[in-house]
Amino acid sequence: MISTLKPTRRDFIKTSLAGVATAGALPLAVQAQDHGKPKMLPIIEAPYWIDADGKETTFNMSEVRGKWLFLECFQKWCPGCKNYGLPGLQKITQEFGDDKRIKFLAIQTAFEGYFFNDQGAVRKIQKQYELPIKMAHDPGNIQPNGRPITMTRFRTGGTPWTIIAAPNGEIIFSDVHVEPDRFIAFMKQQLA
Repeated sequence: MISTLKPTRRDFIKTSLAGVATAGALPLAVQAQDHGKPKMLPIIEAPYWIDADGKETTFNMSEVRGKWLFLECFQKWCPGCKNYGLPGLQKITQEFGDDKRIKFLAIQTAFEGYFFNDQGAVRKIQKQYELPIKMAHDPGNIQPNGRPITMTRFRTGGTPWTIIAAPNGEIIFSDVHVEPDRFIAFMKQQLA
């Protein structure tokens, strides 16, 4: 497969695409258990959600039960989000369209630059990257350790950050970046 991005040491399935093809599992599954990251999907919540059309809505955990979950955490001003996180999410959502076996979510986890990474930025990002998915704004606050609840529950290290969970709720990937072509190949195998 040809990637539009140069692989990094934290790339999704960075060393063993062949291992994914033969084993049918992510070789980085153990990584989700490192550094106190949750092994199973915690409750996802944020105070502000918009639907695929940008209209204010709500989210319930029943929307992800029994489905693959692809959750992208971002900030509007984050260079990594603009350069590969959000374009990667765009490519992946275009590939899988309306497949009901996968739930895509994106949450702006504002832990700095609160003026730029505000609630209104969520819809701007949704339109800019043509993301027909439910999105949220999870603001932290300026107080010490005032991290957004998503960052706290998933123990993310910033943005961009991708979380992938299997239909049974097991987190199989939680790290900085998912290489889109490799994820697409993996997911097609899982859904076949």
